[in-house]
Amino acid sequence: MSSDKPSDKITTDKFDNVNFIDRREPNSIDGRRKTPYERLNLRQDAELKQAKLPVEKLPVVESFDSLVHELHVHQIELEMQNEELRRTHAALEESRDQYLSLFEFAPVGYLTLTLEGLITEANFTAADLLGMERKKLLSRPLSRHISPEDINRYHLSLSKLVRLGEKQNIEVLTRV
Repeated sequence: MSSDKPSDKITTDKFDNVNFIDRREPNSIDGRRKTPYERLNLRQDAELKQAKLPVEKLPVVESFDSLVHELHVHQIELEMQNEELRRTHAALEESRDQYLSLFEFAPVGYLTLTLEGLITEANFTAADLLGMERKKLLSRPLSRHISPEDINRYHLSLSKLVRLGEKQNIEVLTRV
């Protein structure tokens, strides 16, 4: 078996095992390579979607040159959309980083809870107020830090939040 390029060869080892060259192309989204089977499935999925398009929406191609032109224009449109997605993604990352900084270093203690009242996030001020490291607060019930006098009000407020889905404001005393 010969080919123009030495890398195109399929070889056999001394045990007559066939060694194939890896011709899979990298997938730009997750960095792994797609197998020929995955590429075939992607193509089949695309063809199924295309087949479901209404016939009146499909452009009528008058010549090969117009088809090439349409494909080129479509490629440019996709490149422009991709660039816009990149800009939007960068803006979202910047916004997220800004929010995270505001949350983490706020002078007020902030906690994020599950509907069951478990702490999923805590800023530095909240950790200081509760007298614990932030890591140790995570997955713990906030109720462990509420004073006995206010625990019923806390549970009522939490159940009202779950039941009504409305914002609840409550001030409670904490125990450290």
